[in-house]
Amino acid sequence: MNWPLLFMEQTNFGDICRMGGLSIAERKKVFECVKIDDEPVLDGKPDEVFWGEADTQTPFLFMPGGSDPLVQTKTYLAYNNKALFIAYNCKEPKINLVKEGVSARDGEVWQDNSVELFFDPGKTGKDYSQFILSSKGTLFDGASQNGTYNEDFNLEAGKQIEYAIHKDKDSWTFEIKIDFSALNMPAPASGSSIRFNLCRDRILSDGVGNEISSLAALFSSFQTPSRFATMIFK
Repeated sequence: MNWPLLFMEQTNFGDICRMGGLSIAERKKVFECVKIDDEPVLDGKPDEVFWGEADTQTPFLFMPGGSDPLVQTKTYLAYNNKALFIAYNCKEPKINLVKEGVSARDGEVWQDNSVELFFDPGKTGKDYSQFILSSKGTLFDGASQNGTYNEDFNLEAGKQIEYAIHKDKDSWTFEIKIDFSALNMPAPASGSSIRFNLCRDRILSDGVGNEISSLAALFSSFQTPSRFATMIFK
């Protein structure tokens, strides 16, 4: 049986085969985003006290299939009245082998070692933003507008979007700030929600251990808004 093809097809029809139940029946789908008074120092190191409370406390899943990836990823969600703050801690025992070949803004960043972030404020499944950031610091941003994807979605770096990356001997971490205006949404009220997903492309120069993983349970593509998780603003 062609399992990858089956996973892809059943995803397109909303998991009608219920294959997600093989490994993700109890998968967490709703995550709280904690409100903070101060902004973090964007140095790539999520070491401020509030980040501990902002931990999503859910491991990533390998895609496709929902099994555990070779290396894990932790993510954190926070916000204030102006912006959304997200942090990643990506375990990487082969930090010297991560692929970092793309330098141009909006280049094929997903071909490098990177993370991807998706936001659907209106929960339409058709209008969502995508950000890809490599461990080198190269940014890609795009958006789906009424179901049509547009790569010409250049946010103003340093104003609408800011980020920093830090590398250790066995991991890389980063912090990102995204103004709500960049997501085409107002500052959220407590208790409101959006759809979102956080993903990772682990890409190594030797190709050994390459894998893609996701916070939400996916089967075929990161760009599957019907399977995004929900973020509730606490």
